[in-house]
Amino acid sequence: MGRILIVLAALISMGTAANATTLVSGAIYAPTQQSAWCILYNGGGTAVSVSGRITNQFLGSLPLAFNGCTQPLAAGAFCGILANIPNKAANACTFVVPSGQAVRGTFLITTGSNYTPLTTSELR
Repeated sequence: MGRILIVLAALISMGTAANATTLVSGAIYAPTQQSAWCILYNGGGTAVSVSGRITNQFLGSLPLAFNGCTQPLAAGAFCGILANIPNKAANACTFVVPSGQAVRGTFLITTGSNYTPLTTSELR
């Protein structure tokens, strides 16, 4: 009986993991970079739950200065996350979204307070 429960629990957890897709950007850098924005768009017909992070080449995951993706992303809506970049290193964005959904994203490296884009990378 114990083995059956273990196998059942393993199958259930595998099904959950198999229903997620990871969207990632390329690593990008700009000499005058100060901020990193990662923006998602839900082009599908239903709301989806998403989670994202911005990763620095040397520091790992950066603390988010803004997280607009805490609620399910409605159909036809955008959300984004922002991190301040503390060094001259490459950065990348990762989002986990439900499989089979029409969710697309863009990662932008920007200047300071006016957030002028310096370079971008599509999430794939």
